[in-house]
Amino acid sequence: VVTVGMVQAQQASRLVRVANMRDNGQGMLPVDSSHVLYKDNSRGINGTEYQYIQYLEGKTSCDTIVGFAYLSGNWQTGMHYQMTYDANGRLAMHHWLTPSGTGGALVSYQRVSFTRDGAGNITKELREQWNNNSNAWENYSQKLNEYTNNNLVKQTRQMWYNNAWANEQLAEYTWNGGLRTEYYFTSWNHMTGALYGKNKSVFNYNGSGHFIQVLVQDYDNNSSTYKDKSREVHTVDASGNILRTLSQSWNSGTSLWEDKSDLRFTFDSRGLNVRDTFETWDDVNSVWKPSLTYEYTYDDSGNNLDYVLQLWDTDSVKYIPNQKISQDWNSYNQLTRYHTYRWNKTTQVWEQVVGDYNNRYYYELYTPVPGSVRTQQMAADIKLYPIPAGDVITLKISAEMQHDFTVRITDM
Repeated sequence: VVTVGMVQAQQASRLVRVANMRDNGQGMLPVDSSHVLYKDNSRGINGTEYQYIQYLEGKTSCDTIVGFAYLSGNWQTGMHYQMTYDANGRLAMHHWLTPSGTGGALVSYQRVSFTRDGAGNITKELREQWNNNSNAWENYSQKLNEYTNNNLVKQTRQMWYNNAWANEQLAEYTWNGGLRTEYYFTSWNHMTGALYGKNKSVFNYNGSGHFIQVLVQDYDNNSSTYKDKSREVHTVDASGNILRTLSQSWNSGTSLWEDKSDLRFTFDSRGLNVRDTFETWDDVNSVWKPSLTYEYTYDDSGNNLDYVLQLWDTDSVKYIPNQKISQDWNSYNQLTRYHTYRWNKTTQVWEQVVGDYNNRYYYELYTPVPGSVRTQQMAADIKLYPIPAGDVITLKISAEMQHDFTVRITDM
């Protein structure tokens, strides 16, 4: 039994500025920059969260992002983002503002508001756009979510059309013991009401609850039944890591599954994905054809340092480097640098060319407010091995922040 208690929260680190540069053919030049602002010490985000901030659906944890765009050699006011939170520290509204013309004053552009149930699940996501002519917010789209035991069972996406809500997409989920087993998807043309498509996905698991297959079926209007279309079959290890994904399509003429692609994953002793190999099936010669690989390297904390794309070269009959992304991290395991490179076949070196990026992330230290959202997110990942142990035992604690810990190990 391992008991870990936090004695005193020390300083944490949070993102305050992002600077993005891009090679436009004249060298690496500024593109845009963002300043991340906080009203107090109750929240903070990192660079990785910032990259996906528009897709977190209510999980953002900052107050304002002030954007600037570098145009014609000058910094201009860019897109701004304002976040509003409820009494429980959960995102209630995401508000976009944009300049009215180059260098113009900020005006409202779009906002998304979130309605939640007692468990904090988002039941409604309403997106509105600002009408400059009427100076009022107008409905644009909404997602309506329904839950059973905190599992999403139904999501309806609607568009505002002719002063009424019109269905566009419907997703329905079936669960068994906390595992998603079925997914039904229906889509319509929200302007005409015509049915676009209807399909179904069936998810299978092994005895350990690890995901091993997804079967996709399309709805056949003539027979009013779902018919096989494609499937992905996963080979997993004892930890549930996917070692192989075999993609196949159903041939209704032969009533057989036909191979299409094969994706294999390699993991190191730490359980980190170090290589992906992708091959496609050659129907003519009935062989697997090499296509591409991704290779990943990590630091001692498991942060991804590089991932390299290599493409198969039929002339040299080997993989040739193509693109690389390099990342740096600080002592708080937060992203500080994101660079892209291309491989020069002639000089055999990595270099930055037109279209490549050089992004930097800057942080500040702060002391989280006790009981705040950020403090609640400080749960540690604890690993104790081997079990059972002999004379030596290893305890590894990975946490988002630096803390003082009290550790008690009890021999049962």
